[in-house]
Amino acid sequence: MNITSKLYNLISNDNETIILQLTDASHPIFKAHFPSNPILPGFCHIEMLSEVLSDNITNIVLLKLRKKTLPNEKIFYKIINKDARRKVKIVDEENTLIGNITYEYNNNNSHIQ
Repeated sequence: MNITSKLYNLISNDNETIILQLTDASHPIFKAHFPSNPILPGFCHIEMLSEVLSDNITNIVLLKLRKKTLPNEKIFYKIINKDARRKVKIVDEENTLIGNITYEYNNNNSHIQ
């Protein structure tokens, strides 16, 4: 079983913005991180992007989170750059910056060209 199994539902992917709805605090990820204050670990953002975009991530250049991501939250991943180094801006429903991710990848079947 994948660690992000049942952690999110894909709401939309229009090749510029990916929208995911997180599950509630009963998911094992939130129970472990942290039991009394559940927040989404940073690596989960990377794993979810990799899954949705079918990216084989080869190097994480930047992962900077400015705001906690909570259970039941809707997350918007805005794809800023679509070359071999993908840049992603993460925002919430109010367009408040959650963080930024930049990574290198290879993918022959990318959803985003």
